[in-house]
Amino acid sequence: MVLGIRTDAAEQSAATKDALTNLTTITQVISSSTAHLSTGPMQERWEYMVTALPDPSFEKDAKTLGDAGWEIVTARRASNANDEFSYEVIAKRRTSAAMAASP
Repeated sequence: MVLGIRTDAAEQSAATKDALTNLTTITQVISSSTAHLSTGPMQERWEYMVTALPDPSFEKDAKTLGDAGWEIVTARRASNANDEFSYEVIAKRRTSAAMAASP
């Protein structure tokens, strides 16, 4: 549900795609506005991902994300018109450039 209004899977998928597009734009703006800063070991850079993890496999899927270096920043349980539940997740991880600079 979005703002208390139940949405179907297609609307949820479209909303997730819109959120990901917005997040990509924000990430690009942040990257371009900080390009002049030092990329030394003290500089952390992050990439973000918005995804949905099905309710029955949430723990397994969250562990898979963690094993790939992702940290879940926030998760919100949501349902579609068929009362199927999943978690809408925003995750982050250090970019490979920041990882290479780490000791």
